Formats: sequence, C-alpha cells, structure tokens
Amino acid sequence: MPCLATLVKMGLNGRLLFKFFATAPAWIIFSIFALPPFLFYMGVLLLIFFPQILPHIGRWAVLLWIYSISISLYEKYSQYLNIPLVRFKICLILQFLISILSLSDISSPDYFKLFEIISFICNIYSLYFISKLIVLIERKSEIKFQNYVGIIILFLFYFIGVWIIQPRVKKLIVSKEI
Repeated sequence: MPCLATLVKMGLNGRLLFKFFATAPAWIIFSIFALPPFLFYMGVLLLIFFPQILPHIGRWAVLLWIYSISISLYEKYSQYLNIPLVRFKICLILQFLISILSLSDISSPDYFKLFEIISFICNIYSLYFISKLIVLIERKSEIKFQNYVGIIILFLFYFIGVWIIQPRVKKLIVSKEI
C-alpha cells in the first residue's frame, strides 16, 4: 500500500502519483478533497496561500483522481478496451486550464460564461468516460448507459462517491486477473 513517505522518497514522478491516487484508501482521497476547502473556509490557511487558489485545490485533486483512475485502468486493461483516450485527456486539460483562467483577472464576464459552459460539457464527458470505463472493465461485456449512470452520479457527488468508487477501482487495479 502506497503512503506519502514512499512518494516523497521516490521523487513524486507522474506514474507513482497516479498509482497513489488510484490505489489509496478512500479516506485519504476524501481528506485530499475536503481538507483544503475546509481549512480555507475556517481561515486557517488564509495567510499561507493566496486566497483565490485554495478553494480550487479540492477541484484539482478531483481532476487528478479521475485522471489517475482512468490512466491506471487504461494501462492495465488496454488490450481489451476499444475506447479512445484523447478526448478524455483534452477535456480534463480544458477543465484545469479554465479553472486556472478563472483565477486571473483577464477573463471578462462575457467570456467567462462561455468558459463555464465548456467546462461543464468537459466535466460531463469526463465523468461519462471514467464511469463507462470502470463498468466496462468490471463486466467485461457490452454495456448500456443504464449500467453506469449510477457511477456518473457518484462522481458528481464525489464526497460521497469516493467511498464507493475508490474501493472498486482499487480492486480492479490490484487484482491479478486481466
């Protein structure tokens, strides 16, 4: 089981970070999601970080978690999957860039509405992709939308969904069966 000390010793390379997010216990993932926004609203870290960035850290952690799950599952089960990964990566990158753009004063209100719509569409596609990927790997057969709509809802409410989704994903990644 990976731990934070192991990550620090091994240099925080990308694959190790993805493996950590994909196989960590649900309570660690939940803490990473919940702690920065909670501390921000309590005023504890207001002096340490810029106040604009802190609320976004939780969202960035969710994006990193979703990306880590998808990359880890896709690498392990790629020979059985016929799903393109490019659109998913583009959507996650756009969400991240739009959240960074929302921090700056450059974005005017007119353009920001367009960016919010693009971010929303990218978010829906990302959740659709990762939910379909998880169910497709679990069932190892053709699936319909009704088979994975529940997981999409769990990802939308990620504070609750992490407790259900993370053990399932960890089981898929750790299992020896392909």
